[in-house]
Amino acid sequence: MKIGLINDQSVRGVMEMNPFATNSRTPLYIKKEFEEMKKLTAPIVRRYSIYSFISAPLVIFSAINLYFLLFHSTWTSEIPLLIIYGVLGAIGLALFKESTFQSKQVFKMGYHYMINRMKESKYLYDYRKERYLQLINQNPVDAVNIFREFLKEEERMRGNSVNKDTIT
Repeated sequence: MKIGLINDQSVRGVMEMNPFATNSRTPLYIKKEFEEMKKLTAPIVRRYSIYSFISAPLVIFSAINLYFLLFHSTWTSEIPLLIIYGVLGAIGLALFKESTFQSKQVFKMGYHYMINRMKESKYLYDYRKERYLQLINQNPVDAVNIFREFLKEEERMRGNSVNKDTIT
């Protein structure tokens, strides 16, 4: 289906780049769950974004200046600058390593949130919860999509239980 210049495949591509991304067609119950996950991970996301933002220019700046100092100038007069650029590069690499660690922490926090949320579900039968947990454990890369399917099934079961309660 085409909507202007955007088709469904490009929207899916954007959703895969940012798994917490939602669009106007995303149901409200899924948006609420992802908002909860965002609230949980927001401090760490902010931290690793800052580290990444600072580390890239430091490493690039240091690498370029070290290259020119080592290969296009005399060594004796430039040793203090070599030390300074080396330290800046090391700081940049340390910040980059920390940002990748923080990124993994965000993934782990989201992963544990999804698992706990599935375990606490009151609307799905235990065998269905176990199946979703098994799917997530087997394929953690696809955890967000599995979680979306879980939320859809839970909402469907919630609707069925509400209908049963109103009939009796």
